[in-house]
Amino acid sequence: SEFVTLVLGGADWCFRALDLDQIEQLAPSFDAINAEADPTRVGKGAAFGMSPEFIAAVAEIAAASLQHRHPGVSVGQVRELLTLATIQRVMEAVRGVSGLQACIPGEAPAAQ
Repeated sequence: SEFVTLVLGGADWCFRALDLDQIEQLAPSFDAINAEADPTRVGKGAAFGMSPEFIAAVAEIAAASLQHRHPGVSVGQVRELLTLATIQRVMEAVRGVSGLQACIPGEAPAAQ
């Protein structure tokens, strides 16, 4: 499916597959996330294993994915929705729906 819905902040948020232009524009954000996964990287200022760059990258990517069904959603609004409990699920949902990794097991795709 092209959409996945997650409940964040008590509301449904519909994530859409990133198109190729978005993936290209967001390459630096994906690089920041991939750098975080590098076990040889020693991060400074990381809270709970997440650097400010990682958090900013996830918020930017998630906001881009939400734009289709939630026009005008800002990166700031997305940052307010993300928590330590949801940040990984959001990234997995965006990657999965975009074909960049397998979708979240058991997650129902959103209606189109």
